[in-house]
Amino acid sequence: MSNLIPFEFENHSLRVVVDKSGEPWFVANDACAILEIQDVWQALQRLDEDEKGSVLIRTPGGEQKMNAVNESGLYSLIFDSRKPEAKRMRKWVTSDVLPSIRKTGSYSLSAVGTKAQPQLPATHNFWDFWKQLDSLTKEYGAARCPAHKHAIFLQMEMLRDMHGYPVDETMRRLHAQALNPPEHPLMAEFWEAYDLIGADKLNHSPDFDMIAISPADFFRMASDAGFDFNKAQVEHCLPRSLRYKYLGKKMTDSRIEPERMPVCWLFGVNT
Repeated sequence: MSNLIPFEFENHSLRVVVDKSGEPWFVANDACAILEIQDVWQALQRLDEDEKGSVLIRTPGGEQKMNAVNESGLYSLIFDSRKPEAKRMRKWVTSDVLPSIRKTGSYSLSAVGTKAQPQLPATHNFWDFWKQLDSLTKEYGAARCPAHKHAIFLQMEMLRDMHGYPVDETMRRLHAQALNPPEHPLMAEFWEAYDLIGADKLNHSPDFDMIAISPADFFRMASDAGFDFNKAQVEHCLPRSLRYKYLGKKMTDSRIEPERMPVCWLFGVNT
């Protein structure tokens, strides 16, 4: 990797390395310091493998290998943070830094601490506009990280605004659905049955932040309540639960029947 650029964000140092393909890598320690994330190692463990890596940084003591995150990894860190700095940092990245990278392949900084300026061309050429919009639309469609997808959507809105085109309400609606997808119909029915039967009868977990449902109990009680579930389909759809995150199936202690340890589906309440 090459092209190290030290940057100052609200009195914090943020070192960025742009690799040979033009992709920026942000030093993880710097990004976490801005976001007030104390445990950098744990934060990196939550990222996908393709969102993190390492860079060589030249220091007074010689070159040091440091943990780094790419654009998608940085978004994940930002969206995991509850600090007010996170929103300002996200706006800076999406409004100033990324447009410059996409235009020039690097940050447009005249000196350390100088804020990068948006590089989207302020031209009203019709074909230039649609060419850029088409490129961003394809990038949006290929993005899998919600934070990355949202950042590209903001770029598309800014592009329309710069060229004087109205907001695309259809795109806004589709984007909102992409960020907040509806519950799978089968899982919506699953949780409807759970609410009807009652947690006092179905939730074996003694922990307030966990739901443990015995499959045998659930299917028996759901059938008695008038529901007709296909067992294989339910098992297949459990990982798609949005209301509570599915954590797997295992034997667990039971608050309903302390003398037994039933095999249960586990869901995290606060995950």
